[in-house]
Amino acid sequence: LVEGNQGMSALSEYEELRSLAYKNMKRNGLTYLQFLESSSINKPNDVLIIGQYLIDNNLISTNNKWRLLERITICSLELDDKKTAANCIKKLTEKFTKNSNRVRILRGMFYETKHEIKKAHDEYDFILDSKNDPNHMMAHKRKIAIEISLNNKICAIKL
Repeated sequence: LVEGNQGMSALSEYEELRSLAYKNMKRNGLTYLQFLESSSINKPNDVLIIGQYLIDNNLISTNNKWRLLERITICSLELDDKKTAANCIKKLTEKFTKNSNRVRILRGMFYETKHEIKKAHDEYDFILDSKNDPNHMMAHKRKIAIEISLNNKICAIKL
């Protein structure tokens, strides 16, 4: 019973924060987005709408800006909004260079949504090169996800 009440409490908190965020994005938007992230709640449309508003209106600190752009990129890919994803990747590339592993992961995911599997593999392979970061967990996971999506389960297992 206690566990159920905690679940209801979290749901109430989510609903309250979401309502406040949409009533006043400037004041409450970031708090709601931080709640979603810390609670592992996947609401890509909310992240896209509120996050873009905060970025476009310069209402977010530099420290939070880059992480939020990364989140907006991932959410826009989930929503098949390639234009927004490409714009975010461009901004992140300008800040961190095209060789940043985090930018490469996002670019690889972008290529995956466009079914440009070779290009996606190239991004992940660059990251996993022995001269770079051969143990990069996200690059490994993305390669496995590609193989599973191609129904190459044996190859996925070997990765």
